[in-house]
This record gives sequence, C-alpha cells and structure tokens, in this order.
Amino acid sequence: MTFHFSLHSQKNRLVLLVVLGLLCAACGAPARVPMKVAVNLSADLNNDRPLPVDIVVVWEAKRKDSLTRMSPETWFSKGRSAYQGLAKTDKDIQLYTWEWVPGQEIPEGISLKSHKRCTIFIFARYFDRGGKKEIVKGYPPFLLELNKDDFRATPFKKSKAKKTKVTEDPQN
Repeated sequence: MTFHFSLHSQKNRLVLLVVLGLLCAACGAPARVPMKVAVNLSADLNNDRPLPVDIVVVWEAKRKDSLTRMSPETWFSKGRSAYQGLAKTDKDIQLYTWEWVPGQEIPEGISLKSHKRCTIFIFARYFDRGGKKEIVKGYPPFLLELNKDDFRATPFKKSKAKKTKVTEDPQN
C-alpha cells in the first residue's frame, strides 16, 4: 500500500496548514520579528569619546528580574561577559553590542529581534558619568538618543487622528 500526498488538493493544503499551525502553537515561542530602532548620536557624544552600548532583549522572567536588579557598573564589569555566553546558547536572550563614535550617523537605525512580551535593557558606559541603564518593556519601536553624558529611549507614540464630525453649513 502506498500513500500519496499532493499539495495540489485544496483539502490537503488545508490539513497541512492546520497541522503546521498546531505545531507552531505547541511550541509556545512567540514569533520574533525585527523591530526598527532610530538612533541619534550627538556630535559631542561621551565628551568626544567612543561610547560602548549594549542592548539585551529578554523573554524569560527570571532573566528580566536579574537584569532589572543589575546596576550598569555590574553589567560592564561582569554581567556583559556572562550574558555573551548565554546569548549563544539561550534562545530567550538576544545581546547586541556597539561602540559608537561622536557624530556618527546611523540613517537606517538598528534592527532588533523582538516581541511584545519581551523586555529590552539598554546599557551605556559614559567616560565621565559611568554606566547608565534604561528599560523598554514590550514591543514599542523607539528612538535611542545618545547625548554628551546621558541617553534616553523614547517609544514612538501611535498617532491617533481625531475623528471630526463633518456637518453641513446651515447657511448653504
């Protein structure tokens, strides 16, 4: 007895889609899609010195708690090296590392693999002020502004156009 499965049949395609959908749902892993981040660097960034910046995208609650409690100083002294190893083996962690220079232009921004259930930790080490950390929860595209001695991550706001009621002019 031989079994022939053809994708030419609409019924077979439907069965295949249902099975693949169930398999994906069973994994429980959310789809991770690219998220664009706009980046602005000031001309006097870090008092005219390169600035190390690390972005850690985390899905697992235990890791989120650990990074929330971790100071920027601890991150740059030992956390960074520990998470570099973890990011290679743990699918629930993404680590991105840059060293940006004053006035550098990043017209395309950067792309992170993210999901609405993730938390994004941003660490920067300034020459005069030491480390700084920002936390972005969820999946909001954001603007990362790196200035002379500080930075901020500002989520883009969804524009909600006000609905205006159009009424006829009673004079016409």
